[in-house]
Amino acid sequence: MGRLANAVSYFQQHGLGPTLAFSTIKLRSALARNDIGWRMAYELNPFVQSGSFLDYGKCSDRTWAELKQLPNLECREIQIDRTDYEAYVARAEYARYSPYYEGGDSGNVTHRTEKLLQHYLSLQLLQVTDGDVYIDVASNTSPMKDIVRRLFGVESYSMDLVYEPGVHGDQIGCDAGATGLPDGFASKMSLHCAFEHFAYGSDMRFVREAGRILRPGGKVCIVPLYVMDHYCIRCDPTLEMDISIRDTEGARIEYVRNYNVDFGRFYDAKRLQERILDNLGPLRATLYRFSNLSVFEPEEVYSNFALVLEQPTHN
Repeated sequence: MGRLANAVSYFQQHGLGPTLAFSTIKLRSALARNDIGWRMAYELNPFVQSGSFLDYGKCSDRTWAELKQLPNLECREIQIDRTDYEAYVARAEYARYSPYYEGGDSGNVTHRTEKLLQHYLSLQLLQVTDGDVYIDVASNTSPMKDIVRRLFGVESYSMDLVYEPGVHGDQIGCDAGATGLPDGFASKMSLHCAFEHFAYGSDMRFVREAGRILRPGGKVCIVPLYVMDHYCIRCDPTLEMDISIRDTEGARIEYVRNYNVDFGRFYDAKRLQERILDNLGPLRATLYRFSNLSVFEPEEVYSNFALVLEQPTHN
């Protein structure tokens, strides 16, 4: 009865066409919970696109070649020092934090390595120093602000839409695209596996807002930056989905089983230019490609790219 009531309510609000579309989505979503249903409703369905999370890495060479053609983007290819990464993990003392970061019962070891690698890479690219004010954007329950404070002795904050609005101690509750913070508030900011979830134009709003709240010489690091050879919104079909996202973002919708995310934006070179680089204002953009992720095998890590936006230093 509850589902019927929901369907009736949806019909009353949106009309027949959207209701039928949404009902189809919900039916496919239910089928996707088992192997046969996933194959029939997605892999073999000519009316939907499905993919694998590994697609992102498989096309990285082709994507990199396209990105290097963008006029206002500096591109650098670098290698990760596995020994230095391990030394960072030891210094950060992740065992202080939740089982996810310990690699315990609730933490997938591969996901743990990827998340710790993201932290390491952002700190390598940001180069936090004395006097910095650091913000971990879209932080949720991440310990990153505490790690940065402890390792570098700097003023450090976490920011997330789920926090109580306003600045409360070292927590900032706000939309990252409209923070309400003073101009030049921060000098270093990072986003770890977060930027791809910025829907409804909030990716563009964040870039413009970063240009306002970063001090001269300040930087923001986005890692990973998800870029492929085509523009798509990827989602786990078993999760609730708002069909208006798919109608307005202008991207191909791809369903990825066990993605555990209802919205993940994967740029192509054209949309990276239009949505990000064309909204930089005074910021300078540098894209990094990490060319030796194989040093972490057999674990699967996927931070192929990171984007650093830098506020020029005033003369």
